[in-house]
Amino acid sequence: MAFWAQQAALLTDVLTSNKALAATTDHLEEEKLRLDALLVRQYNLINVLDGSAGRTHGTTSDGSATSKEDITLGAYG
Repeated sequence: MAFWAQQAALLTDVLTSNKALAATTDHLEEEKLRLDALLVRQYNLINVLDGSAGRTHGTTSDGSATSKEDITLGAYG
């Protein structure tokens, strides 16, 4: 009988930990979205302040990426 009680307690602990992990994952995903938006705004501001007229959109004069999509997704796409 003690075995079943111990198993039930362990299962409850695992389920509680899984719920906490899911909540943390959701929070981190939301934070990532906010930070990605901030990164895009910063690159846009850099482009405006840099006077990037005459450049190819999304690249610098040395060919490196400047847009958020090129930087964050370029390695995966």
